Amino acid sequence: MKASKIKHKYRNFGIKNLMFVIISANILVYLLSMFGNINLSLALALIPSRVLQGEIWRVISYIFIPPTFNPFFLIFVLMFYFYIGRELENYWGTFKFNLYYFSGVLISSVTAMIFNIPVVGVSDLNMSLFLAYAVLNPDHMLYLFMVFPIKMKYLAIVTLTILGYKFFTTSFWQIKFIVIAPILNFLIFFLPYFLKNTKSGIKATKRRQVFESKVLKFEDSKISRHRCCECKKTEKDDENLEFRYCSKCNGSYEYCSEHIFNHEHRE
Repeated sequence: MKASKIKHKYRNFGIKNLMFVIISANILVYLLSMFGNINLSLALALIPSRVLQGEIWRVISYIFIPPTFNPFFLIFVLMFYFYIGRELENYWGTFKFNLYYFSGVLISSVTAMIFNIPVVGVSDLNMSLFLAYAVLNPDHMLYLFMVFPIKMKYLAIVTLTILGYKFFTTSFWQIKFIVIAPILNFLIFFLPYFLKNTKSGIKATKRRQVFESKVLKFEDSKISRHRCCECKKTEKDDENLEFRYCSKCNGSYEYCSEHIFNHEHRE
């Protein structure tokens, strides 16, 4: 079976509307934490020591912890990532989007377990979703807080700057791996895309250079249409020169703008 057929066959395999499911769980956890007097963040967080004691659900349950407990920012953050997740799933298909998201979860979970670092949210993991969307739609205009217009590619630069700042300023080298874990997922998926685009860009540049060289050769080989009878200049010598025929000369004599009124008339 061809790769394209396999890709089409499994395109819709997986959890459909994955971001809607995750965001719904985020909202439920938020409501129970705010009004149910239940510290679900502690119960759902990825705490390596608790996982080793048998609380296996923690290796994935932390993705249901709300990214913030500020109700104002929570609405905007959840709406933002719901939109991005929906667009990526529509573009890639359910299977590839599920694969991208859960491979990020896997990398983050394994990194946390290896370096014994608790994970209490998916802010960094969500950044990998944002970066994926920014690469695929760099010129898409986003209205930050529904007010400030900004292109996705510029927001991606800001995001990478924040991640870089967190990476270089933290004094614990273990934390550095947690910071870059989602970026590893992003690079794994998009490295072939970058290489392909780079290769295509190099080929396009070469084609353009060949075309321009042919055009220049053609321009150089063209016979000039105008020539001044006085100074012998043509339009190829100076593109700003204008040429006129002298009505007082006996015959068709053409002169440039410098000599049309400054020459001896031919009899």
